[in-house]
Amino acid sequence: MTDRRARSRPAAATPGPRRVSVLAIASTAVVAAVAAIVLWLALVADTTVQNLRDEADRASLRAVYLLPPADHGDGSAASPARPGTPPGDDGAPTSAAMVEPAQITLDVAPIPELIEDSVSGPLPRIANDGRVPWQVYARPFDTADPRPRIAIVITDMGYAGGATQTAIQRLPGPVTLAFTPYARDLDTWMRQARNAGHETMLMVPMEPDTYPRDDPGPHTLLTSLEPAANLQRLEWVLGRGTGYVGVLDTMGSRFTMAEGVLTPVLEALATRGLLFLDSRSAPRSLVGMVADDVGLARVINDRIVDGVTERDVIDLRLQELEDIARNRGIAVGLASPYPVTFERLAAWIPGLAERGIALAPVSAIADRQLPR
Repeated sequence: MTDRRARSRPAAATPGPRRVSVLAIASTAVVAAVAAIVLWLALVADTTVQNLRDEADRASLRAVYLLPPADHGDGSAASPARPGTPPGDDGAPTSAAMVEPAQITLDVAPIPELIEDSVSGPLPRIANDGRVPWQVYARPFDTADPRPRIAIVITDMGYAGGATQTAIQRLPGPVTLAFTPYARDLDTWMRQARNAGHETMLMVPMEPDTYPRDDPGPHTLLTSLEPAANLQRLEWVLGRGTGYVGVLDTMGSRFTMAEGVLTPVLEALATRGLLFLDSRSAPRSLVGMVADDVGLARVINDRIVDGVTERDVIDLRLQELEDIARNRGIAVGLASPYPVTFERLAAWIPGLAERGIALAPVSAIADRQLPR
């Protein structure tokens, strides 16, 4: 009986080849999915850590690279700039303890008489009574000051929120801030800069020798375009913000050498009462010559302060600016918003007055350099 029942029991099912194959594929898929999740988590973790590091760098930049709060060159009493950042900024709000006092608050801009409404936005124009934007929006400066002058212009403002906020709140008011037209909340940034006493400029993307490998952006002025197309792109840039004294070229090594396309652009800037800062991306730039021909106020850059981001090299470039200022009476330097640049400026600027040199806004340099 026992043997018969045992024999009559159904035998345990043995997985066939097809079932084993399905299980193997399923197992492999599960392992792959888990591996993908682990890899994704690792990548996210790396990105998160990098974001935290970047934010720590920005916070450190705001908190540590402190310029002396007392002297902006006019001796007036200080009042703190407002903490916080514009809507959509990627940097953390700045605490009041990190705020650089603004000793001169520039008039609210824009001034209605200096604005022309257009499809590209509010464009600067010369007022009916002859007032020109680059003079009206200028930071006050004692033109009778006999000391040699150095203007420092920080470029690429508006890309990185933390660095932009640091430049606005911590750099002395005479330092000019040049904003990219592609920045978010550009008009808000520029208003904050004027509230802190800084003159502002806009950067106009122009064709470099290496175009299209190096492309300054979708509204770049190109030698291949008709003048009307370039002027339309120029108006797009000019309509991004208000209250600025002028513009400077971005990567314009080819464009600033092409007189036929350069002249209409500089003529348009002259008729709008702006000044032009030639970055000298082309050593034989024609900006100075053309600007004089069309009656455009112009400034010529002398040094890129941080083309090499090493402390000793930056210090050497700043010393060269001092030498140029003593020899010519005027010098202009362009700098980027790098932490090391802010650090070296913090060490260099406080001693300028003792060395007999005035830190000046860019408007105080306009038309005071020999063309070259």
